[in-house]
Parts: sequence; C-alpha cells; structure tokens
Amino acid sequence: IFSVLKVAFKQAALLRHIEHNPVADLVFTDFIQAKIIPKDASIRADDIPLVLEAIQGKNYVTRHLVLMMLLHGTRIGETRKAKWSDIDNNYWFIPAVNTKTKTAHRLPLTEQAKRLLDEYRLLQKKKGYTGQYLFPSTKKDGKCLPGSSASRSIKSLSKGRWAAHDLRKVARTVWADQGVDYMVGEMLLNHALSKLDKTYIHTHVDHKMLEALEKYHCWLDVV
Repeated sequence: IFSVLKVAFKQAALLRHIEHNPVADLVFTDFIQAKIIPKDASIRADDIPLVLEAIQGKNYVTRHLVLMMLLHGTRIGETRKAKWSDIDNNYWFIPAVNTKTKTAHRLPLTEQAKRLLDEYRLLQKKKGYTGQYLFPSTKKDGKCLPGSSASRSIKSLSKGRWAAHDLRKVARTVWADQGVDYMVGEMLLNHALSKLDKTYIHTHVDHKMLEALEKYHCWLDVV
C-alpha cells in the first residue's frame, strides 16, 4: 500500500496535478521500525521436478516463460519484456528500464539456455510469429505479454500453489546449496549493491556468474 501511494503521488507530480509531492522523502521505516521478515518460498529444491512436470503439455509460451525464470532467477516483469534483440550468442541483456533496480543487467548464457532459446525461436517461427518479443501478447498488438496475463498463466499452471517469484527464490536457494559465492548470487539476481559491493564486482565478474549458472543448469538437467 505504501509503495502504491508513493507511485501515485510521484505520477501526480509528473503530470502536474499537484505542485508538490508530499511523500517524496518518506521511507517505510519512518512508520515501522520492526524488521520485515521475508516470506518463505512456496517451493523448495525438491519440488522442482513437480514444477517441470507441471509445464509439460502446457502452452509453449507459458512453458518457456517458466523455464527462463527458473534457469536464470529473473523476475516475471523483466522476463516477459525480453526481446530477441536483447539476446546474442553469449548473453541475455536486460535493459535498465525493465529491471526493478533500474540497473541494466547482463546474464551469461549456458549451452542449455542457448539450446532452449534456439528451439523456442524455431517453434515461434513454425507457428508464424517473427516479432521482437520472446513472450508476445496474445492480442497480436505488437506488444509483450501483459503482466496480468503472465501472472494468471503462472497461477493457473501452479494451481495457486506457487507464484513466479518463488522460481527466483528457489534458484537462489539452490545456488547457495551449491556453494555459489554470495556476491555472485547477488549479481545474478541483480540486487541493488552498496558502493563496497560495486568495487568487489571488478574482481568477480562474468566468468564466475557463468560457472554458477553452468553448475545449476547441469543440476536441473538431472533433477
């Protein structure tokens, strides 16, 4: 509710419906000092085979949306907005405008991810789609899959037992179990970093991220 309030006032100020944004400098901790305990994930590593089983035979767009989030731990918003032009032979580039942190993100692609993307693109073309988005709107309006539609598809697929964000949480859990360096995990998730963390990045870059994803994807191959 607080976040919605902030956005509403910010938008009102941008549109000049109000002269001054009265909540611009407010933060959540101005009202509540207690630490917010993160919600537990609805799925665990042992549940991943059930997730993979659930997507079998489903709409190919929904199936690949789930796989992309599971493979990379990405958010549903930045995943559904992905364009084919954001992907090259080695990386998936996520523009800053699509990320929660408003920081551009670059994820190295494993051989498994490349193979999945190649197969998916070929399937799209066979079905007559040659547009720019990996996950296009069903309205054929040249836009990406709307957030509401994507969330409904995931809810229907999971029968309400888990949400898209749980795929991100379980990926992070498996990385930790596999001994992936904490900072590498934070980089893969594109979490907001402190100035000290940003300095650390210069010595711990792409190859560590690729190593972590390769190990994780090999694990997914056999679960």
